[in-house]
Amino acid sequence: LVVSIVSVILLIIYYFYLNANVDIKKRYKCSYVVITGATGGIGTVLTQKMLQKGLNVIAIGRNQQLLDKLCLNTAPNCKVVPFLFDFTDDLLTFAPRFEKMLQLNQIPKQEIGLCYSNIGYSDYKLYHESSYEEKIKFFQANLGSHTLMGDYFVRLFMERKCRSGLCFTSSAEAYIIGHKVSMYHVSKRALTALGSALHVEYPQFDVLTVHPTAVTGRVLSEFSKKVGNKSEFKAVAVTEADVVQHLVSRLGKMSHSDVGLSTDVVNIGSRLLGNRGITWIHKVIGGM
Repeated sequence: LVVSIVSVILLIIYYFYLNANVDIKKRYKCSYVVITGATGGIGTVLTQKMLQKGLNVIAIGRNQQLLDKLCLNTAPNCKVVPFLFDFTDDLLTFAPRFEKMLQLNQIPKQEIGLCYSNIGYSDYKLYHESSYEEKIKFFQANLGSHTLMGDYFVRLFMERKCRSGLCFTSSAEAYIIGHKVSMYHVSKRALTALGSALHVEYPQFDVLTVHPTAVTGRVLSEFSKKVGNKSEFKAVAVTEADVVQHLVSRLGKMSHSDVGLSTDVVNIGSRLLGNRGITWIHKVIGGM
């Protein structure tokens, strides 16, 4: 009985420890945070969160109008610096254009201490239903963009004398090979592996990879319709705020974080049932 009580107390303490927000300015000694995919969903909520924490945000997006709208979000002594870039374009142009933007805005590299690599999109098709060109574009946005952010900011952070942070937004689909999500699974699986590798290779950095299920009921509804099911499955969806909470609170505490109970179920289920079992469930749910 005593052991059970102590275990429960420790679990409660651990829960509050994990959910306690990290003081980013103090931990990384920085005044700027970089966020990709900043003009929608998780990225927009994350931008607002960083401003509330007293940090300036370099917001990367591919839509100038949405970037301009995002720049209207301000906080005392904080600002949003827009950087227009499409990760489906030539990725080799990112570094020189980003460097030029830093110079124009007089932003010292040493003041950038954290990068949230949050770009990506889903494409619910069977493997043969997309062309090779579409596959290349898909992988460039969903994996190439994160590889680029890792390459650029690992190099930048190695020049800093302070601790730095690098976060990737992956997916629960990294754990399973689901129906009509083979491409998405491959990209997220590789991204999760990249996060693990960087976490091991660079212990001086906080490398965090989060794995949410479908974000918001609307997105999950679109998914269910595309795979053939008319149900919305709102119960297993997570909100942008849920994901952002993990991105902000888990820094330096763990290398991977599952967002939502359903992600844990998917992770455990994939281990117990195997890929074939999970794929079969996907097909049943999808009405296939």
